[in-house]
Amino acid sequence: MGYGGGTYIHLMDKISRQRLELNWYPPGSPFNAPYVTGEGLDHLAFVVDDVEDSYKDLVAKGAQPTELNPEKTDGWFAYVKDPDGN
Repeated sequence: MGYGGGTYIHLMDKISRQRLELNWYPPGSPFNAPYVTGEGLDHLAFVVDDVEDSYKDLVAKGAQPTELNPEKTDGWFAYVKDPDGN
C-alpha cells in the first residue's frame, strides 16, 4: 500500500538502474482522478540528500510550493510545481 491508499510497482532498467514507479489509486483516494488523455504523467521524482534543503532551493529558484512539503511529510518528501504550474 502506498501513500494515499494506492498500489504501486517499481520497474528498474538493468543497465542504467533508472527506475519507473507506476501507481494506481482507488476511488475515494485524494489522488484518484478520472483518466484524461495526457493526464498520465503525474510527477517526476528525484532522490536527494536533504529533502528540506532541496525543497527550499527549488522554491528560491522559482518553483511553486505545494501543500506536500517537508514540514507536513516529516521531511520524507515534498512536491513543487514548475513556474508554469505543472
